[in-house]
Amino acid sequence: MEWLAPLRSLKHLDLSYNRINNFSMSLQSLEFLNMSNNKLEEINAGAFEKLQTLGELDLSYNSLVTLPDDALKGLEHLAILHLAGNKINHLPSKVFMHTPTLEMLLLSGNRLTSIGNIGFDYLGKLRHLQLSSNNLQTLPASPFSKLQALEELDLENTGLSALDPAMFVGLHTLQSLNVSANKLQHLKPGVFHHLVNLQVLNVQDTGLTRLELGTFSDTKNLIHLNLAENRVPQLSEGIFDDISLEILSIRGNPIRTIGRNIYRGQVKLREINFENTSIESLEETDVIPDLRYAMLRGTKFENRTVFRIKTRRFERINERTWDTWCPEYLLTCHDDV
Repeated sequence: MEWLAPLRSLKHLDLSYNRINNFSMSLQSLEFLNMSNNKLEEINAGAFEKLQTLGELDLSYNSLVTLPDDALKGLEHLAILHLAGNKINHLPSKVFMHTPTLEMLLLSGNRLTSIGNIGFDYLGKLRHLQLSSNNLQTLPASPFSKLQALEELDLENTGLSALDPAMFVGLHTLQSLNVSANKLQHLKPGVFHHLVNLQVLNVQDTGLTRLELGTFSDTKNLIHLNLAENRVPQLSEGIFDDISLEILSIRGNPIRTIGRNIYRGQVKLREINFENTSIESLEETDVIPDLRYAMLRGTKFENRTVFRIKTRRFERINERTWDTWCPEYLLTCHDDV
């Protein structure tokens, strides 16, 4: 790409949605390069050596199968690498040795069946890792233990059939975990033992049929729990005793009743998604002092614009959401429609 040579001060270059199948460039000031949606099938060793100021590189939605060891040589300042939507089935163990400052790695939608050989040892500053829509099926023991700074891990739709505490060894900084759209069916108590700083957990559509006491006992910082689209018929008393949630979704579960003691102690809970459940009563939510929003589409309450329970008034504010806040001085707060 010799025509780019005169653009020595160029910092942002977008070459996406072309038919590029090979490239070589030297732009000493470039900070962002988008090569997504092209025809790249391979990256030559040292292809980016003359792009040493690059901070973000987007190679997503090409036809890459792998990257050679020295493919990323010269990218010592790279912070974000997009590789989603390729055909990658293998990454050599030393491919990331040249990117010690990488903070975000996006590998979703590839053909990885194992991550055991990926050189995470070189990624001590990685904070976000996306592996969704690969066919991993199982994970080796302690696969992420070298990722001491990891905050977000996305394992959605990766063919996992079970979770084991050993999978999460070393992830003391992890704040968000997505294991949705896997066939887990069951979560062992203690499975999240190592995730002491976890705040967001997504186990939507994982085939869960029950939740055992102690499942969340080690995740005392958990504030957002997504249990949607599972087959859990009831929540056991004490299931949330060790956590203080702010957002809870039970959407699409065959739950009919939830006892007051389930909610008791959830003083920070402000949003519950009841959509497409058979929930019969909301009276039990009166023990939640800060509840603000309830999603009620697909329930027996969905055709009611305004209704009251003993201590709370629900008013529909959009297609999905009912708001429970209302100033006491408004007379309409006491009207049912």
